Amino acid sequence: MASRSAGMQLHGSDSNPRSQIDPAIEQWSQMRENVYRNFKFTRPVTKRIFGLAILVPTVTYLVAVDQSYKWDLRSKRKDESLLRHAPATEDV
Repeated sequence: MASRSAGMQLHGSDSNPRSQIDPAIEQWSQMRENVYRNFKFTRPVTKRIFGLAILVPTVTYLVAVDQSYKWDLRSKRKDESLLRHAPATEDV
């Protein structure tokens, strides 16, 4: 096994002796770990929460309900329409 010089220290599980700790990445990591301590409800945050927590599920539900009343997939033959209320066809 090759000996390492006394001045070189390895960080974590890195095997590269030239790796260095980036202070910006460490600061960002610390900020992300403690985000709950600094969280404040501001106008933009409130809009984002409303949009993601209330608006998106409501729109998804309304589209699903609309589509569920539009289609009838049970017992259809090849020449029959999948629409629940199929448009009238004219026989020529």
